[in-house]
Amino acid sequence: MFDKILAAVAIALIGHLEKRMERGSLGRDGDVDVGRLSRAGARIRDWMRKSSRVHSRPEPDQGGAVSEGKGVDAD
Repeated sequence: MFDKILAAVAIALIGHLEKRMERGSLGRDGDVDVGRLSRAGARIRDWMRKSSRVHSRPEPDQGGAVSEGKGVDAD
């Protein structure tokens, strides 16, 4: 019984794949929306700048020492 069900599923799958291969596929590019692409690029650029600031090293003061900011013990 199980063999017949498995064979029926396999034959159906092979038939579906065969039809799909015969039909083929044609891709079609969408229309280009320059404004949307430009806005998306600006958002990605801003996001990259923000993420690079988070991971950047602290900048040195004019005296050459690295600015640590207020510490825990600072008043």
